[in-house]
Amino acid sequence: MKFDSQIIFMRAHFNMIINRLLIVEDEALTGMVLKIELQRAGFTVMGVVTNGKSAIEKTECEKPDCILMDIRIAGNIDGIETARLIKQKSDVPIIFMTGYAEESIKQRALALKPVDFLIKPIQSNDIVKILKKVC
Repeated sequence: MKFDSQIIFMRAHFNMIINRLLIVEDEALTGMVLKIELQRAGFTVMGVVTNGKSAIEKTECEKPDCILMDIRIAGNIDGIETARLIKQKSDVPIIFMTGYAEESIKQRALALKPVDFLIKPIQSNDIVKILKKVC
Protein backbone atom coordinates (compact mmCIF):
# COMPACT_ATOMS: atom_id res chain seq x y z
CA MET A 1 0.00 0.00 0.00
CA LYS A 2 2.82 2.39 0.80
CA PHE A 3 4.30 1.68 -2.62
CA ASP A 4 1.03 2.74 -4.34
CA SER A 5 0.93 6.06 -2.50
CA GLN A 6 4.53 6.77 -3.58
CA ILE A 7 3.56 6.17 -7.20
CA ILE A 8 0.57 8.52 -6.86
CA PHE A 9 2.83 11.20 -5.36
CA MET A 10 5.37 10.78 -8.16
CA ARG A 11 2.64 11.04 -10.81
CA ALA A 12 1.22 14.18 -9.22
CA HIS A 13 4.69 15.72 -9.03
CA PHE A 14 5.45 14.76 -12.64
CA ASN A 15 2.17 16.26 -13.88
CA MET A 16 2.91 19.53 -12.14
CA ILE A 17 6.29 19.74 -13.84
CA ILE A 18 5.02 19.19 -17.38
CA ASN A 19 1.95 21.41 -17.02
CA ARG A 20 3.55 24.77 -16.22
CA LEU A 21 1.57 27.61 -17.72
CA LEU A 22 2.15 31.32 -18.15
CA ILE A 23 -0.84 33.63 -18.52
CA VAL A 24 -0.35 36.95 -20.31
CA GLU A 25 -3.45 39.02 -19.57
CA ASP A 26 -3.69 42.70 -18.65
CA GLU A 27 -7.20 42.53 -17.19
CA ALA A 28 -6.54 41.63 -13.55
CA LEU A 29 -9.88 39.95 -12.86
CA THR A 30 -9.72 37.84 -16.01
CA GLY A 31 -6.17 36.76 -15.24
CA MET A 32 -7.01 35.88 -11.64
CA VAL A 33 -10.10 33.85 -12.56
CA LEU A 34 -8.24 32.02 -15.31
CA LYS A 35 -5.36 31.23 -12.94
CA ILE A 36 -7.72 29.82 -10.28
CA GLU A 37 -9.68 27.71 -12.79
CA LEU A 38 -6.53 26.27 -14.35
CA GLN A 39 -5.06 25.45 -10.95
CA ARG A 40 -8.30 23.66 -10.03
CA ALA A 41 -7.88 21.63 -13.22
CA GLY A 42 -4.44 20.51 -12.06
CA PHE A 43 -2.16 22.88 -13.95
CA THR A 44 0.66 24.86 -12.37
CA VAL A 45 0.31 28.54 -13.23
CA MET A 46 3.74 30.15 -13.01
CA GLY A 47 2.21 33.59 -12.99
CA VAL A 48 0.02 36.15 -14.64
CA VAL A 49 1.88 38.96 -16.38
CA THR A 50 0.34 42.02 -18.00
CA ASN A 51 2.79 43.05 -20.71
CA GLY A 52 5.07 41.71 -23.40
CA LYS A 53 8.35 42.56 -21.70
CA SER A 54 7.40 40.61 -18.57
CA ALA A 55 6.13 37.70 -20.68
CA ILE A 56 9.41 37.46 -22.59
CA GLU A 57 11.49 37.65 -19.40
CA LYS A 58 9.38 35.08 -17.55
CA THR A 59 9.48 32.71 -20.53
CA GLU A 60 13.26 32.94 -20.81
CA CYS A 61 13.79 32.39 -17.07
CA GLU A 62 11.11 29.84 -16.19
CA LYS A 63 10.44 28.03 -19.48
CA PRO A 64 6.68 27.38 -19.36
CA ASP A 65 5.16 24.40 -21.15
CA CYS A 66 2.47 26.59 -22.69
CA ILE A 67 1.50 30.28 -22.81
CA LEU A 68 -2.02 31.70 -22.79
CA MET A 69 -1.56 35.03 -24.57
CA ASP A 70 -4.06 37.85 -24.73
CA ILE A 71 -3.55 39.92 -27.86
CA ARG A 72 -4.28 43.39 -26.48
CA ILE A 73 -1.98 43.73 -23.49
CA ALA A 74 -0.32 46.58 -21.61
CA GLY A 75 3.00 47.98 -22.80
CA ASN A 76 4.58 48.91 -26.10
CA ILE A 77 4.06 45.62 -27.91
CA ASP A 78 0.92 43.56 -28.34
CA GLY A 79 0.50 39.86 -27.65
CA ILE A 80 1.18 38.86 -31.24
CA GLU A 81 4.52 40.67 -31.36
CA THR A 82 5.34 39.29 -27.91
CA ALA A 83 4.64 35.77 -29.18
CA ARG A 84 6.78 36.36 -32.26
CA LEU A 85 9.73 37.45 -30.09
CA ILE A 86 9.26 34.46 -27.78
CA LYS A 87 9.08 32.08 -30.76
CA GLN A 88 12.48 33.32 -31.97
CA LYS A 89 14.06 31.68 -28.92
CA SER A 90 11.59 28.99 -27.86
CA ASP A 91 9.15 26.53 -29.39
CA VAL A 92 6.71 26.89 -26.48
CA PRO A 93 3.09 26.36 -27.58
CA ILE A 94 0.96 29.51 -27.50
CA ILE A 95 -2.79 29.87 -27.28
CA PHE A 96 -4.07 33.30 -28.27
CA MET A 97 -7.08 34.83 -26.53
CA THR A 98 -8.77 38.01 -27.67
CA GLY A 99 -11.97 39.97 -27.46
CA TYR A 100 -11.34 41.30 -30.96
CA ALA A 101 -12.21 39.17 -33.96
CA GLU A 102 -10.93 41.42 -36.75
CA GLU A 103 -9.62 39.35 -39.63
CA SER A 104 -6.30 41.25 -39.82
CA ILE A 105 -5.57 40.47 -36.14
CA LYS A 106 -6.51 36.84 -36.61
CA GLN A 107 -4.26 36.48 -39.67
CA ARG A 108 -1.28 38.05 -37.85
CA ALA A 109 -1.78 35.64 -34.97
CA LEU A 110 -2.32 32.56 -37.13
CA ALA A 111 0.91 33.30 -39.03
CA LEU A 112 2.75 32.28 -35.83
CA LYS A 113 1.06 28.86 -35.86
CA PRO A 114 -0.51 28.98 -32.40
CA VAL A 115 -2.15 25.96 -30.79
CA ASP A 116 -5.43 27.85 -30.96
CA PHE A 117 -7.02 31.28 -31.41
CA LEU A 118 -9.87 31.85 -28.97
CA ILE A 119 -12.43 34.66 -28.98
CA LYS A 120 -13.50 36.00 -25.56
CA PRO A 121 -15.52 35.34 -23.59
CA ILE A 122 -13.89 31.95 -23.14
CA GLN A 123 -15.08 29.15 -20.89
CA SER A 124 -12.28 27.80 -18.71
CA ASN A 125 -13.32 24.20 -19.48
CA ASP A 126 -12.66 24.89 -23.18
CA ILE A 127 -9.13 26.05 -22.35
CA VAL A 128 -8.59 23.01 -20.13
CA LYS A 129 -9.57 20.68 -22.99
CA ILE A 130 -7.11 22.39 -25.33
CA LEU A 131 -4.33 22.36 -22.74
CA LYS A 132 -4.78 18.68 -21.99
CA LYS A 133 -4.11 17.96 -25.67
CA VAL A 134 -1.01 20.15 -25.71
CA CYS A 135 0.71 19.66 -22.34
